[in-house]
Amino acid sequence: MKNVKSLLIYALLCISTFGFAVEIDSDFKWVVVKSAISEKPIEGVSVTVNQVFIGETGPLGRVRIPSGMNKDVISFYHTSYSSVSIQRIQLTRSDYTVRMFESVLNIQEVVIKANRVEQDYKKAPQEVRTIDAKKMNSQFIGSTADALGLDPNVFIQKSQSGGGSPMIRGMSTSRVLLLVDGIRMNNAIFRSGNVHNVISIDGSSIANMEISLGPGSVLHGSDALGGVMHINTYDAHYGDSTEVLQSLVFDFSSNNAQLTRRPNFRLNYGGLNWAGMTSLTYSQFSDVRMGKRVLGWTPEHHMSNVQINNIPISYLNLDTTRIQQDQYIQARTGYEQRNFTQKLKLRLNTTTELKAGVYGSFTGDVNRYDRFIQTQDN
Repeated sequence: MKNVKSLLIYALLCISTFGFAVEIDSDFKWVVVKSAISEKPIEGVSVTVNQVFIGETGPLGRVRIPSGMNKDVISFYHTSYSSVSIQRIQLTRSDYTVRMFESVLNIQEVVIKANRVEQDYKKAPQEVRTIDAKKMNSQFIGSTADALGLDPNVFIQKSQSGGGSPMIRGMSTSRVLLLVDGIRMNNAIFRSGNVHNVISIDGSSIANMEISLGPGSVLHGSDALGGVMHINTYDAHYGDSTEVLQSLVFDFSSNNAQLTRRPNFRLNYGGLNWAGMTSLTYSQFSDVRMGKRVLGWTPEHHMSNVQINNIPISYLNLDTTRIQQDQYIQARTGYEQRNFTQKLKLRLNTTTELKAGVYGSFTGDVNRYDRFIQTQDN
């Protein structure tokens, strides 16, 4: 008898909860915003009802608007698309689907750098350069150091294949600050010479990089004397529907010069007030292959250390060498790297949210080719 009463109470609660949810959902309508050319959803579209801001579309191009009168004017705005304003009755006839055309004038990305004190932008001494994911994907990027080298103001010092130390105006390591999502990667106690730990950052999970040229010591301390390189990884997006899975991206990059293979798996999921992003990357770099063409004016003594004939090995607890078959391969310069990125975000209210991030990088042995070509006593 007690079990029957418990089941009846549970069923009554379920019916009441379902009715309450249906009643709330009936007061709102989901609107889908798509591109008129590609039919793909548009993210970041601002929506107003009778000039009152309602919200923005999410990764699926959806936004929820309140119910109202047929004469209500609903407007859609985006920097890269022509604005659209229609009445609610027209929106109902189109099955709550809006298509927007790209505008002729495409506004470029604008970087706003905030200072700790109020300052006129005309008097700001620092120049901020931006490298976004689109620019990095337009050409093969072996590592994060190579991505920073896309800006002509950043010099990359590489002692080996698995290396890359960024330098700005002749300063590096302890005088150039590296930030990953606002967290310091190095500080003033680092050695003054070149350090190649920037390659441990997963290049496939980078959304954009902001490079501040010039001293930033007032804001960040003495380790930002040469400049600041702020690396921003992909953020987690809140869901705009009852679907938990927001996006799934798989990318496979390869480069014939070094036979590099890099599969990347990125997953974004979340609800209205919580979100998460998971990124997994495996990078495999083969030995560097040198070119066979020699310029006519190259001195012969410069060619003595270009090709290595022997490879150091250990045989029966004895350090010895063996002859390499292909002299145009820099032996043991290849390495592998595994990266893991996890982000979680929780929205407490309209002005407060909690963020957490976990980053993991595992790099194999990275040898220096210049050490393999130096011999002593044969």
